[in-house]
Amino acid sequence: MNTSKPTSPLPDAELGRRLADEPVAIVGLSALFPKSRDLREFWGNVMSAADCIEDVPSTHWDVAEHYDPDPAAPDKTYARRGGFMPTVPFNPMEFGLPPTTLEVTDVLQLLSLVVARDVLRDAGADRPWYRPERTGVVLGVTGANQLTQPLSARLQTPVLKEVVRSCGLSERDAEEIAEKFRLAFAPGRRTPSPACSATSSPAGSPTGSTSAAPT
Repeated sequence: MNTSKPTSPLPDAELGRRLADEPVAIVGLSALFPKSRDLREFWGNVMSAADCIEDVPSTHWDVAEHYDPDPAAPDKTYARRGGFMPTVPFNPMEFGLPPTTLEVTDVLQLLSLVVARDVLRDAGADRPWYRPERTGVVLGVTGANQLTQPLSARLQTPVLKEVVRSCGLSERDAEEIAEKFRLAFAPGRRTPSPACSATSSPAGSPTGSTSAAPT
């Protein structure tokens, strides 16, 4: 049996120098979790063993429309409970956002701004030593977001028109139905988001990131 200690890829002296020259410190924490608007509420839920799983709120999606107890049912979900974050107050003017941009800004991006604000406060951004010009927050967004899917669905309008024509309806009917279909979703504006570039085009993007420095 080999009892020798694993060797470090770097000599001890070099490793020590790098750790000294490139220190890493966690100076602020912030997060949003189901039934908790901040870390204190989250830790309170952990300590009290609170059950944060609940029925799908009516504000999220229609259970009657999307639920089916059969896991094999197409285009349905057999889950009707989950962990949902509480309502979070958001003032767009606090972040320098025109209210008109909210319609084309993903909720995840807005919540990310709230978390970024809170982590800066927790780190001491209200103290004299805080230097905003030397501070930044990097946000990463991955996966299908609340706004990405509707914007992508709008791109299927030509397919919908073809289906309408194949049912024997007129071209006028196809155009009218397609227009109402588009109006059912958020408008496909090319409005850059301050939190993420993933929805800056109608097609969206599966990933995106940005850095936002406080001012």
